[in-house]
Amino acid sequence: SCCLLLAVCSPADDAGSAGSLPLEQVSGEPDVEDLEWGSGSSILHLLHSFPADSPFITETPEKPVNCTQRFWLPPSTPICWENIAGPEEFAKSRLLVLQNRAALQAVSTSSGVEEGGVSYDYQAREEVQGIRSEHQKMVETMQTMETVFVGLAEKRKEGKDMKEHLANTRDAIEGREHMANHLEKQFSTLEKNLLNMQLRLSKFIRQ
Repeated sequence: SCCLLLAVCSPADDAGSAGSLPLEQVSGEPDVEDLEWGSGSSILHLLHSFPADSPFITETPEKPVNCTQRFWLPPSTPICWENIAGPEEFAKSRLLVLQNRAALQAVSTSSGVEEGGVSYDYQAREEVQGIRSEHQKMVETMQTMETVFVGLAEKRKEGKDMKEHLANTRDAIEGREHMANHLEKQFSTLEKNLLNMQLRLSKFIRQ
């Protein structure tokens, strides 16, 4: 949690009241002169009107405020009752603080990150690691598919070579069949010639 410490000082020309607050301001009760000056109530009364969990917390020497972070207002001209913020400005500031707190809580709830939970950096690292793992799996899958495609191309090439070999073998078989038919015709012609010669020899012997 954090707290905002406000410092209130008197005008520079009012040396008698510098360094101390009136009794009405210390007690937190509204002052009549405050109403005339337009502030509505004392600064301590306005600060005490905030809830306990408000970042606006007053600090006294007897009761110091234990904050992990302290946001001090930058040094500026002395703040006087004439130009101090009125109750409307404080109400607007308180409303803005509560709205910002509700918005931060809504963002924290919607993002799934609660107080003391997993940090955004860790979640981002986990997401990057998951993306890298998925990318690695995709690369391995692509390499496997490429290997399969190369194997299919080689098998297709082997099948083409085998088809060519079968075609050549078929041509050779057809050539041999043609040659066998030709030889068969020659043997038939030779057989006829031998039969004619045998008949002639028989006639010649008979004569």
